Amino acid sequence: MSAHTSTASRQRSRRRVFGAVALALAATSIGGVAGSGVQPVVQAGGAPPPGAGLSTGVVSVDGARYADTRLGGATFDGLFQGAGARAAASTYEVDIAGRGAVPESAIGAVINVTAVDPAAPGFFTVYDCKPSMPNASALNYTTGVNVANEVVAGVSDTGTVCVYTSAASDLLVDVVGYVLYENSVKLLDPARIAESRVGATTVDGKFQGFGRTAAGGTETIRVAGRAGVPMDVSAAILNVAAVDPDSDSFITVHACLPTPPAASSLNHTDGVNRANELITPLDALGNVCVYTAQDVDLIVDVVGYVEPMSDLVSLDGARYVETRPGATTFDGLNQGMGKLAAGSTTMVQIADRGAVPAAASAAVINVAAVDPDSNGFFTVDACNTPRPNASSLNYTTGVNGANEIIVPLSADGKVCVYTQKSTHLIVDVVGYQDLVTLQLLAFNDFHGHMLSPDFGRRVDGELAGGAENLATQLNDLRVNKAHSLTVAAGDLIGGSPAFSGLFHDEPAVESMNAMELDVSGVGNHEFDEGITELLRMQDGGCHPVDGCYFPGDPFAGADFQWLAANVVKTIDDTTPLPPYEIKDVGGIDVAFIGMTLEGTDELVAAAGIAGYEFKDEADTANALVPELQGMGVEAIIVLLHEGASQTPPPGDINACKDLTGPILAINDALDPAIDAMVTGHTHLPYNCRLADSAGDDRIVTSAYSFGRVVSDLSLPLDRRTGDVIREASWAMNHAVLDDLADDPDQTAIIDKWQPLYDVLALDKIGETTAAIERGGTPPGDDRGVESAAGNLVADAQLWATSVFAPNGAEIAFMNPGGVRSDLPAGDITFGDAFGFQPFGNTLFTMPMTGAEIEMVLEEQCKTGGSRPFLHLGVSDGFTYDLATTIVGGDCTSITVSDMKLGGVAIVPGTTYMVTVNGFLADGGDGFDTFGTIDPFSRIDGGIDLDGLIEYFKANSPVAPPSTDRVTEL
Repeated sequence: MSAHTSTASRQRSRRRVFGAVALALAATSIGGVAGSGVQPVVQAGGAPPPGAGLSTGVVSVDGARYADTRLGGATFDGLFQGAGARAAASTYEVDIAGRGAVPESAIGAVINVTAVDPAAPGFFTVYDCKPSMPNASALNYTTGVNVANEVVAGVSDTGTVCVYTSAASDLLVDVVGYVLYENSVKLLDPARIAESRVGATTVDGKFQGFGRTAAGGTETIRVAGRAGVPMDVSAAILNVAAVDPDSDSFITVHACLPTPPAASSLNHTDGVNRANELITPLDALGNVCVYTAQDVDLIVDVVGYVEPMSDLVSLDGARYVETRPGATTFDGLNQGMGKLAAGSTTMVQIADRGAVPAAASAAVINVAAVDPDSNGFFTVDACNTPRPNASSLNYTTGVNGANEIIVPLSADGKVCVYTQKSTHLIVDVVGYQDLVTLQLLAFNDFHGHMLSPDFGRRVDGELAGGAENLATQLNDLRVNKAHSLTVAAGDLIGGSPAFSGLFHDEPAVESMNAMELDVSGVGNHEFDEGITELLRMQDGGCHPVDGCYFPGDPFAGADFQWLAANVVKTIDDTTPLPPYEIKDVGGIDVAFIGMTLEGTDELVAAAGIAGYEFKDEADTANALVPELQGMGVEAIIVLLHEGASQTPPPGDINACKDLTGPILAINDALDPAIDAMVTGHTHLPYNCRLADSAGDDRIVTSAYSFGRVVSDLSLPLDRRTGDVIREASWAMNHAVLDDLADDPDQTAIIDKWQPLYDVLALDKIGETTAAIERGGTPPGDDRGVESAAGNLVADAQLWATSVFAPNGAEIAFMNPGGVRSDLPAGDITFGDAFGFQPFGNTLFTMPMTGAEIEMVLEEQCKTGGSRPFLHLGVSDGFTYDLATTIVGGDCTSITVSDMKLGGVAIVPGTTYMVTVNGFLADGGDGFDTFGTIDPFSRIDGGIDLDGLIEYFKANSPVAPPSTDRVTEL
């Protein structure tokens, strides 16, 4: 469900009341990583920030006190501080959403609610402030006893939760997490389904006043098919309470096993009312059983259920810790260790012990305080530092208390139990979470940008990108991730700065290898030097012309696999590289389909791709789905070098606002079996959830360019189906800022190539009076505007073919995508020039009529592409007026008028000599009219880079050309 922030949206989605165990089933529960409070992406769904743990919209935060009614009591921000309100039958309204670390968009809160010094036996009901309070208790309490219980409550449309107290009591509310959207856990308004006290009522009259449950007795309670719970669920979320027990004892809730598990779900004490919220599997008939060791009245409220796709594994309860002298645990560890000291922390090994496998990511435990010396609390967490500022269980002198929770495990499979005061401890393990979560780290359009970021590579004004920073960010994000793959969506090479481009991008491939890139789709720039050179990049070997740069250490090729599903040889339909790769993720097969955009043949030199065609992206992927499913693969990810744009350009790298471009139509056409798309090409960041053709959300990301952003996708995998749990998936784009520590492996690669680069690249060729930049903010982000950089290249090409090597040129045009960087102010080196114009295209001067020139200018208007307009750079002396209409990401109309050369009107029937690079001359970028000019009329003007260098040598210092050669109407 979307995490919308509007009142109307909240009113549609706020009924969210269920237990901490239920939430933790879908996500790491309390005590985990601190949430960032970052607002989620809103397109067709929300995206939790880092700290979402095992992932389904539940975000753990360091615990903080949000309400404390005791006189003198303190909260983290002073609200509800010492309110002192102790009236019976009263309701406390606690502000949560938009406060502290909980964002305004939260639809629920994970809270620990505690009754402190109640004046009489009673109960708390926690709910989302609806006018009609549910008929269910979240916590039973007794005179003089401090009791705590952890629950999840939906928040109201104003961001509050309400706590009703039936008797006078002080209240503590600790917030330890929040909920962004629904998942496999389905939430219900709490309803009473069992009430043993005579005269009591239930929601449907069943189990109504059936009388006290005798010691050693078991009550079978029907859950499935009642109170909104479907028949086919795998587990139920219950609040079970012991009322007026005759003696100290316990209750065990289980799935009607022949023998009750040797574990307590709730410890109770003579005369003390206790409640505990938990999750329990149902038996085949939809029943749950409640065993009572001593006589007790019983209350059971149902507050939700878990769909069959749950990854909770239920165990016969086993005692993992028992501190009382002479007591035993199932394996003798932590046996009779004695009372815990006040302020101490006990580390408990969970994973790879007993029935819990080493791969378990969280454990369902029942933690109990037995014979505490004084009032205090336990905090249970995954051995994180610092310890959360919230209690998992409050206990009181002489009272045995228990609470069942799910807690994430540390990297080595442990949980930590902190005790504030001296007490005995019991820990029973009754289940574990066997969720396989795939972390995908993704980027795109790296373009060989290995060196530290310069003035042109920023994220929101801060320097970003570069191989050393990118590798460090990747390594940081991989920490404690059992299943992490790194993928890319093309244009890793090509159009590169001199440091990599001078060496045919061998440095960039070595950089990708050291980053542990696993797989990448191809992009159009992978074909800049043709398919044969791309295959050398994959397989290794020395360059056919330049040879080996390190003769004793020949280029080894890519350790990762490039994929090219839609690049097909016309004579036999074979692909030059594999169409997909299958990776084993914790025993589950995950397929990656890699593709470039269908229009690649318009973006690269025709000679290098002769004999190949580029097929429709969606048709190609859809045709592979049955093949993959026939192999038993259900989790399918597409790595696609095609993308989208946002209007206006995003200031937030996680935005998904007013999305336009080909990716929308491709998403709509893709088979719903495809679970996510990693995209690129437009050099823009976005983080979206787009509905597929079946109406289910699909994550679609793009990570800017040049290594400035990493997309972090969390994709839980269902062990039974092998598929991605889509509603439990999330993504977050992370900026790769220049303040990260340099990765030493990347530094070593840079150091290896630096001497060769210094020899070739550092010679000064000229100067500029000021920086010469591409279009957009930051520069290079907008190819649809006239730019000083584009006009400079056109000026240089006109000069090269009319003055330096004259062949009669009068006008020159330059495609914006051929300008790959900006030029700094001051000295310009060969390396600067190479990075500015790296493709080594041949210049051609050819005759064109005034009418043909007008047609070329009209072809700047694009429909159905990632960029609605491609603004050609124009040489000095040529001017024209331009009017365009752009709607929904497409250029729908264009008018070119008042074309002049040197102030004299261009005549449609007159022939003019026009210089362009070979890419444009062949009709590249959709400028088809250039391609219709007779190739035998072309006059060779040399290499474009050579012309640029000679222009600087002859004309320095060079000032930024004006950007008023085209008058926008």
